[in-house]
Amino acid sequence: MAIIEASYTFSIISAIFSAVFLYHALNLDDRKEGEKFFIFSILFLIAAFSGIETGLWAGGFDMFELILSPWVPLDFFFGICYFVIFYLSEWYFQNRKIWVAVVLFSLIIFFIAYVLGCMDCVQFG
Repeated sequence: MAIIEASYTFSIISAIFSAVFLYHALNLDDRKEGEKFFIFSILFLIAAFSGIETGLWAGGFDMFELILSPWVPLDFFFGICYFVIFYLSEWYFQNRKIWVAVVLFSLIIFFIAYVLGCMDCVQFG
């Protein structure tokens, strides 16, 4: 049970850092400087996703199967996060490379974890 609690705590801390970086990125006058903080915000958001995924996995659930099944809260959470990344990348920062990199990185992680079945590669013991 300690692994589950630790991973969710890690996820919450990463989400707080992500929100702080996002707030700072949107409140800077220089958008190029804000873009750097936005990228840090995305990195901490990915760390929060990994904390959620690890907690679910340690609890006996496969997050990727939950996302592909019609489980609305988790799908809505990830959908909103990706929508915010797309919207801010295109509209506010006007840099398509950011969200394209996020999508490619997400597809690579999905391929490794779900298609290759490497969820059981990590062993706790």
